[in-house]
Amino acid sequence: MNDAKQTIFSAIRSGLDKNGSTSATRAQLVRARLSAPPPHLVPAGGRRTGAARMAQFVRMATEASVTFSEAASPAAVPETVADYLRTQGLGPRFVMASDPALTAMPWSAAGLFPRQDRAREEDMTAVTAAVAGVAETGGLVLASGPLHPYTLNFLPFHHLVVLPAHRVVGAWEDAVDLLARERGSAFPPRAMVMAIGPSRSADIGYALQLGAHGPGRLHCILVEETRG
Repeated sequence: MNDAKQTIFSAIRSGLDKNGSTSATRAQLVRARLSAPPPHLVPAGGRRTGAARMAQFVRMATEASVTFSEAASPAAVPETVADYLRTQGLGPRFVMASDPALTAMPWSAAGLFPRQDRAREEDMTAVTAAVAGVAETGGLVLASGPLHPYTLNFLPFHHLVVLPAHRVVGAWEDAVDLLARERGSAFPPRAMVMAIGPSRSADIGYALQLGAHGPGRLHCILVEETRG
């Protein structure tokens, strides 16, 4: 180490030691902070509750070009999906996550034929479940796993995301905490993303293109279910 660097580091150490701390105590403080990190400072937009939180989530997501439908219960989700497919001129077949909450829904009664699999290049529509919706940004939190192949989030042009209303949280940190509590030792997942609207790019000729590197349509189905 040259003399200039040694002088700088010596001055830093001297300043730290004036506060009555030592290398050992500083290391102990760092370990304590890492083992029990303090909560982040969350802006007011991430601290709303109740109806105000839901209204902000819908507003922020809509501004990001997310479209919405509502389902009165999980059993009503297939008919809601069928309505979307009809309005978009899409057929009754699509690829879907193997999440038990989705597979238990009455798809055949709605005249639909989901395939539980990873997405293929020819798939136009995917249906998945979200970990959470984030009111602060209008984002949908999507996590990978054995039941949720990550290709479902990116390959099909139409991505329909089923979101129980009670899973709309205030901030990103709340969504991460929710997932950590539910997955325990399996947290974090291999991949997790917050999708804020459909994929878009204006890199070529400054013309906005939807679906450039992900879905061109992101549709959220809010499920008004009652918890346990």
